[in-house]
Amino acid sequence: MQKCLVIFALLLIASLSAQAPSRMSDKITENSCRFTFDDDPIPNCLVVINKQTYIAAPYRSRLDFHKDSLSPIAARYGLAVVLGGRSFMYFMYVDRSGRVLINNVVEFDNGPSDFHYGVVRVRVGGKYNYANPSGALLFSSGFDWSGPFSRGHAYGCVGCRMICRYPPANWGECEDIDISWVGDTWFRLTPRGGETKLMESSLYPWMRDPGVAGIPTFHR
Repeated sequence: MQKCLVIFALLLIASLSAQAPSRMSDKITENSCRFTFDDDPIPNCLVVINKQTYIAAPYRSRLDFHKDSLSPIAARYGLAVVLGGRSFMYFMYVDRSGRVLINNVVEFDNGPSDFHYGVVRVRVGGKYNYANPSGALLFSSGFDWSGPFSRGHAYGCVGCRMICRYPPANWGECEDIDISWVGDTWFRLTPRGGETKLMESSLYPWMRDPGVAGIPTFHR
């Protein structure tokens, strides 16, 4: 009799476990995505076909190519924004076939970086670079940091480090406006792939590393 009760209890537990609803967080993987910040996560939204990543066919109709989308400028190139990954702050640009053309778009102002002078900032292999609307990279090797293009040029650095110029008690309290990349080697970049190394005498004050003897810094 006791043995029968044990078996019954085990079967009951298994039945209840099978009926228990799975948490959405359990379904969120690197292949999940959203089409807006307000969307519920879509598991298995990203699929790989012949080594190329696509939005799964059932969801391609949700791609937004309108001028009032998350990236109006990208829409002019026939591209839509998709948010992916576990944190959904991993931005991609996708064409009308659902193919992901540009991965790892750099976040800017709580959204994806947009196109300037025909290129957009991306991070590839831990380095900053720029991609054109077809996904081709502008520079053969990237930079430890580089900024968006403005007035026909941008700046990138190699061997530089991130600092908070007005350090709070901890890094998490540092405002974005106080974060800088400073030190080592700087380049002036053009949207056609040109790069010119800046001499020490040509560096702007914000490029120079203040060091511990100058402005105190809190850096990670």
